[in-house]
Amino acid sequence: GATFASFSAAEGAKFLEAAGVGVRRFTASLPLAREKAGALSRVQLGLLRQALRSRGSAGVPSSSASSSAKKAHRGVSSRRAFSTSAEKSTSKAAGSRSAEKEAALAALQKKEQEALSTFFHEPKGPVTAAEGGGYSLVIGGGLLVAAACGYAVFKELFVETLDSKVYNKALEEIQQDPRVMVRLGSPIKGYGSESQNRRARQRIKHRLFKQEDGTLHCQVQFQASGPNGTATVHTDMFEKDDRLQYAYLIVDVTHPPAARARINVLK
Repeated sequence: GATFASFSAAEGAKFLEAAGVGVRRFTASLPLAREKAGALSRVQLGLLRQALRSRGSAGVPSSSASSSAKKAHRGVSSRRAFSTSAEKSTSKAAGSRSAEKEAALAALQKKEQEALSTFFHEPKGPVTAAEGGGYSLVIGGGLLVAAACGYAVFKELFVETLDSKVYNKALEEIQQDPRVMVRLGSPIKGYGSESQNRRARQRIKHRLFKQEDGTLHCQVQFQASGPNGTATVHTDMFEKDDRLQYAYLIVDVTHPPAARARINVLK
């Protein structure tokens, strides 16, 4: 009151006008401050407004207004610092996880390389005589097994064995016999045994033996079937003068039951 008493009326009016202009400018800049501060609460805004009112009324900011503004500024700064520290901690955690994954992957790759190097490890130094002999035995055994398998396949596909010759000759003989054709029908087919297994049907039962005079005999048994019935064929053939001759050739008709009979094809 004593300070304003020494001013004239004109000076007081100018001072109040200047104070009002300052208040209007500060109020106009309030939205910008609100956008920048973003996180101010209603209580902090109330403190700012109270500080603005006190500044407009006195022309000079009071100590309470300045302390309120400082408190508001500290609150905004503390929130920004907290968000920054949270971001830093999140980035640190993500970085530590990625580093752990990279370390685990590197360890796994190292173990794989060690296992491969151990598996494909070449012996150092010259090969001893014992090792060379062992390698030669293994290679020789493998070659023998491969040769045996090749010979078996070649014999099965391209070489006609004695039992195959006897089977084919006996089948041709019964296919031309009229007594067998009447009971079984035509055409007549031959196979190994009554089975759904293909290999079992292709396997022909046979037996090789030599008589006292050295003659080689081959006994064969197989199945024959036609449109009207089935039969079991028994035959025995031997080699004489480089030719196959019959000891016997018998056809036992088994189906149908009414047509059962034993046919001696050689008679």
